[in-house]
Amino acid sequence: MGPILGFRGTTDVGLYQLSCLVVSEGLETQLESLDFTVLTVDGTQTIGSGHTNALVRPLAICGRYKLWRYDWEVPRDRWQDYICKYTLPDHRSFTCHIPSFNTYPRVAFATSSGVERGDKRRRKRSSKDKYCKTGVMWIHMRNAHKERPFHLLLMGGDNIYADEMIKNLIADRRAENCDESDVTGVRDEARRKYFELYISQWRQPEQACMMARIPTLMIWDDHDIFNGWGSVSHSREQQEIYKAAKEYFLLFQLKGFRSLSARPAHSSVVDVRQLSVTWLHPPPMQIREPYHDYGPFSHFLSFGEVAFMLLDHRSERTIDRIMSEDTWKELSGLLHVIHGVKHLFVVIPVPIIFVDSDRPKTSVKTSHKSHKSKSHKTQTSYTSSKSSSKQTMTIVEKNGKRKVKREEEHSGYNTDSFERHVADGDVDEANQWTSPYHDFERKRLIKLLLDYSQRKKVQVTILSGDVYVGCWGKIESESDICINVVTSSSIVNDPPSKVPSLLRMMNNTGSELFCLPDHGRVLLSMEEISDAKGIDGYLVAAQNFLILDPQNTSLGVNTGRYDATFVKKTRQSVRENQT
Repeated sequence: MGPILGFRGTTDVGLYQLSCLVVSEGLETQLESLDFTVLTVDGTQTIGSGHTNALVRPLAICGRYKLWRYDWEVPRDRWQDYICKYTLPDHRSFTCHIPSFNTYPRVAFATSSGVERGDKRRRKRSSKDKYCKTGVMWIHMRNAHKERPFHLLLMGGDNIYADEMIKNLIADRRAENCDESDVTGVRDEARRKYFELYISQWRQPEQACMMARIPTLMIWDDHDIFNGWGSVSHSREQQEIYKAAKEYFLLFQLKGFRSLSARPAHSSVVDVRQLSVTWLHPPPMQIREPYHDYGPFSHFLSFGEVAFMLLDHRSERTIDRIMSEDTWKELSGLLHVIHGVKHLFVVIPVPIIFVDSDRPKTSVKTSHKSHKSKSHKTQTSYTSSKSSSKQTMTIVEKNGKRKVKREEEHSGYNTDSFERHVADGDVDEANQWTSPYHDFERKRLIKLLLDYSQRKKVQVTILSGDVYVGCWGKIESESDICINVVTSSSIVNDPPSKVPSLLRMMNNTGSELFCLPDHGRVLLSMEEISDAKGIDGYLVAAQNFLILDPQNTSLGVNTGRYDATFVKKTRQSVRENQT
């Protein structure tokens, strides 16, 4: 498997830090060095070249497999982009694009890239149906990368799917009458299976092609562990499985970077270097085993005036919380010291705004027109800018204020019903921000981001996945702040097959109105993203990923805003990519 390209930030003198993971299968005790060359974009001029040290110690060993990581640094120019060509010891060569200091990164955003349970069986049954191919959206991304290169590949959770694997692991242990108190045995077995799962899913040719050519940044969600982790109580056996999942999340998705960022325990974030990776919770100086790093693993990365914050909403999650009080304090402190940023992208795996058919909401109207754009072939395009006209919001009431107040008081899920759903194994409700236990944290996060946007004059955009469709939402306040919420899911898994259920969901488009200190009334709503009627006007009900293109003026000056474009799968697009 590999290479899996990763971005590590920059040095104090501006060198661009890259890494790549490779997995060997055999008796190798070391790997030869990696060679790299930095070229101008047209390939006519060599800027520099070099090689890494030979690798004498793997990051991890699991059976016959060994995980290795190469690290190297390349120069950057103030105005000119470069190309980095790197060659592995087996003579395979790949290229990636290095943005200049004044270039806003072009970003691809993908979620739920792991194979859902049963998809492999469906592909075998439907091998003659080319439309069932799960790698087609990675081919779309490859074509878009050839036309105009990406600088970053953001992967927002569910980057593998471990549900079926863990279910079979527990079932096998039950069948073999294994002692549930044998925590070492279950953890070692889970470690082996997670290692093999990463290899099998990430070696798929279409996905591997992109991960070898675009530096990646990742955060995890529940399916990277198993469905619903943290949202319900778990047995001791499941807790040991979580330790194994965390160990290989640190090694594969975070590429072992945590060990390079160790600082004394309890140290706080007091400085944020431009163009660097900053952990909200730095790892301890000495860790005996990878799973002793308790996290959480939220981190921040800056590309000059564009920054990315990836929030870990699984490490500390319980039934009644998503992040601990310490993490909230660290997050607030980080937002106070970030400077020199014009656009902040916040990656949270589960969308903060989505359609909700069960929870009654106060009906809301707005006096402005929704931002719409025409569909064009396989793409639905729209910009992240908001209307310059003042937004006015009114509540539609039927029976007076008392009726509205009563609806707001009873707008949450019934707690008994919630507990019953959890007991029955339906954890999807518990994962959502609209759970009665998470509503306070949802508003707390919204207020933090509104405060930051207002205080620093920064455009904030939230990126999410999880829900198997693409959609667009807005958070608008009377303080004249607008936060865009863009959801893209899934790049390989199809949306729910029962379209009528989605149509019923559209009876309520997630609109909600509440008040927050310093911002007055705050409106949450879903926006139409095309002129299509019904469900197609609100949801991208197909496999999809998102392209984030920086906006430039006619003189080529960055505006600080981005265009967001959904790329979705259609039968026509599959035919186009196979010719």
